[in-house]
Amino acid sequence: MPAKCKTCGHPRRGEIEQRLIAGESYADCEAWCKEQGINISKTSLQRHVEAGHIENYRRDGLPDYQQPGADGNDFFNEVITVPDIETDDELRRYVSHELRRATAHQVAILRAAQERYISGKGRYPKQELDGLKTVFMCLNMTRKHSAMFDTAKISGPGSAGASDT
Repeated sequence: MPAKCKTCGHPRRGEIEQRLIAGESYADCEAWCKEQGINISKTSLQRHVEAGHIENYRRDGLPDYQQPGADGNDFFNEVITVPDIETDDELRRYVSHELRRATAHQVAILRAAQERYISGKGRYPKQELDGLKTVFMCLNMTRKHSAMFDTAKISGPGSAGASDT
């Protein structure tokens, strides 16, 4: 059974949430809690916020998918348009364009997370760094395995390079 949220169960929850809503950093709120004799860590406060336990609350500067209560599953409820790609050159251009966009997007996410962390308003951006590493691994794989996009080297049933033995 999962542990209960320390902030939700505390009698001074309202005061704690007001400090967070006012934009106080998790570290500063944790320090205030300690001064008040409240044993709630900045990690507990962050989990409380990120789990969406503060009704109608949005953390300034966070993209929608990182807002408190966002679980990331909304993406799968959207209709995804698949482009009509007819040639290998179109496919190469499309893949190149999308990987550049993904890289730029992930770098922007990392930068915002680093700025929040440096200013004491957020956690260390390990997940964002891991996301960027994943994009770079995809780019590296695409470069290393660019032959998979070269149809002249693909052999399979019915292709020019296939043998029917």
